[in-house]
Amino acid sequence: MHNSIKYKSVRQALLQRLMSIRVPRIIEIKKRLDEGEKLSEQNINYLQRILRETRENKKYFDKVPEMEQFYIKLVHYYHKLITQAVENEMK
Repeated sequence: MHNSIKYKSVRQALLQRLMSIRVPRIIEIKKRLDEGEKLSEQNINYLQRILRETRENKKYFDKVPEMEQFYIKLVHYYHKLITQAVENEMK
């Protein structure tokens, strides 16, 4: 089931969106955090939304070993960004 054409197509679309839309925005957010900036309300909402959507889309990455590892790394990276944002808020 996880390797069905539907799941493969959805995975491909999710990865395409990640690379074309999310990665550039995440890089921008990371640069701001590295400079010690606090996240805007808009960026906080964005991170919350992509984290929620990432959890919701987990089923498309399960049972495909290379995709599972990618998913884990992605969630870990989002967690690091949120941790850094909290640290910047406490300064």
